[in-house]
Amino acid sequence: MRYEEPILLKSRESVDLLRELTRKGECVVICYNAAEVWQDRIAAAAFYAEGVRECDGCEAERYMNVLMDLMDGRKVCHDGVTEMLTRTPEYR
Repeated sequence: MRYEEPILLKSRESVDLLRELTRKGECVVICYNAAEVWQDRIAAAAFYAEGVRECDGCEAERYMNVLMDLMDGRKVCHDGVTEMLTRTPEYR
């Protein structure tokens, strides 16, 4: 299950919100400069695995990067392209 509204990564407040959500044990996926919060890592992995299968080129590569982070057990998963304010060791 994921929340309806993505969090746009444009301010320090959004980064603080991401930190709070990851403390609660939820998975945050950063893709296309927005963050989606998932309560279920398996559902998130299924969603991005479908994206890998259905897309091609750069879009499939973004989804694959997110999927690999999910499978690696990271708290915050990145698309590998979006410039992040949260690239710190506490999210690994």
